[in-house]
Amino acid sequence: MSEQPQWFIPMLAFVAGFIVAAIIFLVRNSSGKTAQLTQALRQSQEELQAYREKVDAHFATTAELFRETTERYRALYDHLSDGAESLSSMPVKTVPWSETAKISDQSESVGLAQADETAEKAKATDTSDAADETVAQNDGADSTKADSERGENKA
Repeated sequence: MSEQPQWFIPMLAFVAGFIVAAIIFLVRNSSGKTAQLTQALRQSQEELQAYREKVDAHFATTAELFRETTERYRALYDHLSDGAESLSSMPVKTVPWSETAKISDQSESVGLAQADETAEKAKATDTSDAADETVAQNDGADSTKADSERGENKA
């Protein structure tokens, strides 16, 4: 029983060689995959950075367009206000530029949304005041008209 068959040693060498080859194969493939994954990670990071730059540029352009729109709205408001003052027979309440300067300061420090809300509130106040004055004038005219009609009916 102490004798080993002649094929045992070659078979042991074959198995040992197979194990060593498998280990070498696995080590080489894993380093290749690591390099591929590292390259893919770098590419993804570059794409993400490019996307972030596009988003930053988009929002910078949007902010500039809103600033220009605000300036144009202010010019339109001035034009309408001046026209209302010079062409209307009713007294017109306007927002002085000191208040709009505050709105401009808010838009730069707080954001355009708050400034737009403040401008809308001021505009709504102006509109409701003008409407109240118009209603009051119409009520006076209606009562005068009703009085004159009553006088005609009595005669």
